[in-house]
Amino acid sequence: MLTIHAPIDLVMAETQCWNCKASTPVSSLRAHAVTGPEGNSVEGVRITNAADLPADLKQAIHAVNPNFRKGFSRTAEQTYFANHCSHCGALQGDFYMYMEPDGPFFAGTVPEGATTTRLFEAGDWQAEAGYGS
Repeated sequence: MLTIHAPIDLVMAETQCWNCKASTPVSSLRAHAVTGPEGNSVEGVRITNAADLPADLKQAIHAVNPNFRKGFSRTAEQTYFANHCSHCGALQGDFYMYMEPDGPFFAGTVPEGATTTRLFEAGDWQAEAGYGS
């Protein structure tokens, strides 16, 4: 279990869907800090591979990006909250988003033209998720 510490932002960008090739909005959930199950804290992180998120956090994300929802990734062989194409519904997996050099948020970057929405200014949330810098 991961503890996510606010402020929490949602960064919105565009990418090309791997399936239908249309431009689709995608988002990256960013937190001021997280505390892992061993008690280690890391600042300035993105939340990835979230198997479960608190209801108020899901609602806040969905208000900005309704295409961020649970889906099964054949690459990761797991179900987690991920971006989906606004045209064809294909999952835009976290591996592509964060680990591939042509992914919109590769290596923690924020693409040119991206917008940031502050979801929560203060608070802590428990989530079944991973994180990266």
